Amino acid sequence: MTLAAHIVGSHGDIHSLTLSERAALASLPPETTDSLIIGTKWFCVGVATYITFIWLLKLNMLFLYQRIVHGLWVEKFIVPTMGLVAITYFSTLMILFLPCRPYERMWIPFPDQGEYCKPQSFLNMVPPLVMNIVTDLCIMAIPAPVILPVRTTIWRKLGLLFLFFAGFFIMTAAVLRVFFVLVVS
Repeated sequence: MTLAAHIVGSHGDIHSLTLSERAALASLPPETTDSLIIGTKWFCVGVATYITFIWLLKLNMLFLYQRIVHGLWVEKFIVPTMGLVAITYFSTLMILFLPCRPYERMWIPFPDQGEYCKPQSFLNMVPPLVMNIVTDLCIMAIPAPVILPVRTTIWRKLGLLFLFFAGFFIMTAAVLRVFFVLVVS
């Protein structure tokens, strides 16, 4: 993800240009357009890598939970949640890669590729956000009934509450990211 971000930062991205700026690319040297196309391809790689990274972290948490709650009644929810995470991961990748046909339209400078060939489109942002939040809530719900009633010191309870609120912070950050891309920009 860092490599992709660095390449996009140095080459640029076609999707960050207005339609009139993209039309003006025809009068510029081909190296300028080629550089933007390389940056746009790496932007697409970065988005796919980001999604893969987030969903792998979700599975990582579930494997950790599997060890922690082994033998407890909440253990039965881990495998179905893993299935949900896998299904939402593949659904998110399908949303990202299938609507834009042929996929090479994603980095055509001009004419406009259409709504489905923009990584910042409603289709590419909102359904994955919903799946992200649903899976996060399911992951957080597994240990909650077991951990919250535990009798322990106030500091450990505060630590547990901090962990749960960190999950809500991450969900809030995901919602704000989509909000700022779709509404503010």
